[in-house]
Formats: sequence, structure tokens, C-alpha cells
Amino acid sequence: MARARSIGSRVAVIVGTTLVVALGVGAWMTSVSYERQAMSETFRGLHRLGDTVKRSLRHAMLETDRATIAVMVNDVGAQEGIEGIRIYNKDGRIVVSSRADEVQKRVDTADTACRACHASGKAPRTLAPEELANVYTDANGERRFQIIEPVYNERDCSTSGCHPSGQAVLGVMGITVPLATIDAELAAHRTHVLAVSAAAIGLVCAVVLFMLRRLVSRRLRRLLEGTRVVASGNLEHRIPTLGSDEVGVLAESFNRMTETLQDTRGQLLQSERLASLGRLSAGIAHEINNPLTGVLLCGSTVLDDMADDDPRREHLQVIVQETTRCRDIIRSLLDFARQRVPQKSAVRVAEVIERAVRIVRNQAQIGHIEIVYTPPEQCTVPPLYVDAGQIQQVLLNLALNAVDAMQKGGTITISAAVVDDGFAEVRVIDQGVGIPTENLPRLFEPFFSTKGVKGNGLGLAVSWGIVEQHGGSLRVESEVGRGTTFFVRLPLAQRG
Repeated sequence: MARARSIGSRVAVIVGTTLVVALGVGAWMTSVSYERQAMSETFRGLHRLGDTVKRSLRHAMLETDRATIAVMVNDVGAQEGIEGIRIYNKDGRIVVSSRADEVQKRVDTADTACRACHASGKAPRTLAPEELANVYTDANGERRFQIIEPVYNERDCSTSGCHPSGQAVLGVMGITVPLATIDAELAAHRTHVLAVSAAAIGLVCAVVLFMLRRLVSRRLRRLLEGTRVVASGNLEHRIPTLGSDEVGVLAESFNRMTETLQDTRGQLLQSERLASLGRLSAGIAHEINNPLTGVLLCGSTVLDDMADDDPRREHLQVIVQETTRCRDIIRSLLDFARQRVPQKSAVRVAEVIERAVRIVRNQAQIGHIEIVYTPPEQCTVPPLYVDAGQIQQVLLNLALNAVDAMQKGGTITISAAVVDDGFAEVRVIDQGVGIPTENLPRLFEPFFSTKGVKGNGLGLAVSWGIVEQHGGSLRVESEVGRGTTFFVRLPLAQRG
């Protein structure tokens, strides 16, 4: 048989895959959000710096003091984290820069760093602050962040005679910072998120696998072992309690199923034994009945003719007595072998109980035994679909057994009630000596008797067969010293 794939492993793979997708998407979204936050903070910082620089240069620009402007730009551009500050005129020429080698150079407006203003086709004054920020990659493959701060032709500028009043923007100031530090932080953040996600995935998968193996796989293996033991024929095997969850309920259902199979197998074996014994009994009874009758007749005749003081009379009486006992056993065998098909009809169970009680009442009174039952006019149990004569025989056998078990008197209770949809149950309860536990499994076997020489062991076997032919069941509960209860389960008439 192919080895079964582990449920725990498959569930762990599914959970792990789901976590990889979910945490992967979450990590990506977190990384994007972190990058946006970092860039937004950088933009706000540069925007404040640019505004501060413009305000600081305002007086020098009004006085056209280029030297002061150059010194201030160089001082600010020399700060850590700033790559350069440039002031461009309207023609794209660098008029002031923190890097002296760039002064008077002309910048192509189609360059990556200039696209924020010129690619949009709008003047800087009409651009939102965020549109003045630009992230680009230089020739060395390194990312740069540039913010453009327009230098507007304010009233003081236009009235000073330096710039005509019709020119709105005099130029722009660009501040550039490298993104190497931010990129390194982003890479470290991604690595950290991936490491945490991988650790979380591994931990969750390990916990899921451990719990599945502990709560499911291990208990399912015990169930599987139980099925194999039962399949091998050991119907006495029971699975220990596995908890109150679904697996525990499944184990309980398995045990109930096994118990039912055991009962069914016992019933089948009992039926086969009864059938085989019936055929054997019929053959034996016919073979020995006639010679046994002849022996009994001759012995009785000789006994009648024999004088009372004849010393052989006592021995002959033993022969006649034991021959009579053998004849009774033969008759019981013939009755057992001649079990007929039930002639079923709607029958009131209280009337059947009453007829059986009438037969056994005298014998019960001799033993100071009271038989209690519900009279037919007070019984509310619906009619049964049974053979009245055969069920009377069953109840009579059970009542007689109860009388034999109560040597010190007492009460026998016979009651009937509907137990579930379609069935009624007759209970015969005595207060006798009880039946030892070890004898209960053999109680319905032919020729097994607890009465010694008083019984032949066929009454309960015959009763069991009759009840089985009616589609019912016969079972017993007993406790030594406290009494015995027989349960006769029979179908109601509406089932017919």
C-alpha cells in the first residue's frame, strides 16, 4: 500500500504559501510606504532649506552683491548631505553654484534634472510644490533628488530697475542631494522586513505542523491502527478516548461501529449455530426417540409388575426416571428443530403477557412469588406485529426462568413500553440470584444452563431465535445477588 501523504505537511505548505503571498504583498506595501515617507520628509526638508536660502539671499540679490551671494551659496552647499546648490537664469545658465567649475555653464532643459519644469510645459509659478521635486539617475547610475525653487520677480525686484515688470520668473534655484543614504536605509528596511517575514512564516509553519501532528496526525494514526486491527478480525479492539473534538467523536463512532459489528457477528454465529443444531437435533431425535420410548415402556411395565419389596425396584425406578428425562430432552430438541416461520399479525402485547402469566402464576405462588404486570385495559402500548403464540412462548420461558431464580420469593415485574419509533420493549425483571458476568456471553447458547440438572439449556436459545425471526432483539442485564432483567425488543404493527 502506498504511503499516505502527511496532512500536516500539506497544510503547512498551504499555510506557508499563503503567508508568503500575504506577507510578501504586505512587505512590498510597507517598503513603498516607507520610501514615500522618506522622500516626502526629504522634500519637506529641502523645500524649507530652499526657502530659507532664498530669504537669506534676498537682500544681496536686491543689492546685486554677487560675491555675498556666492559665499552664502558655497557655505550652504558645503553642508553634509547636500551635493550642490545652483541658481539658474531664465536661459538655463548657471549664474551661481556651490561648485565653481559649473558657473556660466548652460544646462540643457531636456536634461533629466530639468524635466520637472520644462517637460510639463508649465511655468514654475503654476507648478505645485511636489511637481518641483525630481528624482533622477545620473551618468554613474546613482540616484539624485533635486528640488527646484523658482526665483520670482517680486515687486521690490521689478521696481529696482534690475528686471522688467513683465517677467514673472527671474530664474530658479536648484538644490540636489544624493539618495545613497536613503537607498541604503530602504535596502536595510527591505532586508529587515524580509527577514522578519521569513522568520514569521517559518515560525507559523512550524507551529501549524507541530499542532497538526499533535492534535490530528497522531490521533489519526491511532484511528488507522484501530481500523487495521478490526479489519484483521479482532472486533474486541477499542480505540482509547481521543478528546471531545471531531477526531474524538470519530473515535467514539468507530468504537460504536465496532461494537455493533461484534454484536452482529455474534448474532450471525448464534443463528448459524442454532440452524446447524436444529438440523442435527432433528436427525438425532428421530433416530433415538423410538428406541427410547420402547425402553421407557418396558421399564414402566416391569416396574408396575414388580413387588414393592423387590431389591431391584430402586434401580429400575432410576432407569425409568432418567429415561423419562431423556425423553423430555428429545421433545425439547424436536421443538427446537421445528421452529416455524412466524405467522405475524397485529397483537396487543398486554394480552400476550397476561396469557403467559396465567400459565406460570400457580408455580409462582408455590414459591411465594408475586407477578406484577399492567392489565390489558390499562396498557397504552400500540399493537405489535408478531406471532402471538411464539411471543407467548418467549415470555413464558423468561417468566419460568425468573421463578426458578427466586428461591426465597419476591416479585417478578413484566412491563411494556414504546422505546423508539417503530419498536416496543417488554421487560421481565426478577429479584433472583442473578447471573455471573462470565456467563452472560454464553447465556443464549444451546445447552448452556445455569440451573444444573433442572434445565436443558434450550429455552433461552429457542427464545432468542424466535425474537430474531421477528426482526427484534433479546438481551440481558444481571447482577449477582440483585436480580436479572431480560429486554425483548419487538416491532410495532405499523411496521408490518
